[in-house]
Amino acid sequence: MASTHDAMREITEQGRESGELMTEIAKDSREDSYAMKSIAILTMFYLPGAFVTVCSSLMRCCRDSDGPSSQSIFGMQLIRLQGDPGHETLSIARPWPVYLILLIMLTLATFGVWAGWMWWAQRRSKNKDAQKRMA
Repeated sequence: MASTHDAMREITEQGRESGELMTEIAKDSREDSYAMKSIAILTMFYLPGAFVTVCSSLMRCCRDSDGPSSQSIFGMQLIRLQGDPGHETLSIARPWPVYLILLIMLTLATFGVWAGWMWWAQRRSKNKDAQKRMA
């Protein structure tokens, strides 16, 4: 009788330890999820600007026969260095409002698609959970 009692106590202790480990794993998974979400949000914030910059540079390279200018900042030639060597001045090109509008529109579209995707995934998950409960 005592050995059965000891065996049950050991099984209970192992179950408790297993539960504690599962709780720790769940907490670590949540922290990883927050980190990945932060990385995704930062990427979504910077990606549209990089995309517009690269596309603008590629279009300019295709138009210009001498290739990309080495005297531009960020490759877009929105901010240019003008003047003699040693006496350059910065000037802002005229299409900067177009860049700003494209940047804002693409950033909002990117976050909109992400928010829609998250809403759809949560809705799908809730529907699956409800179906499991019904079964």
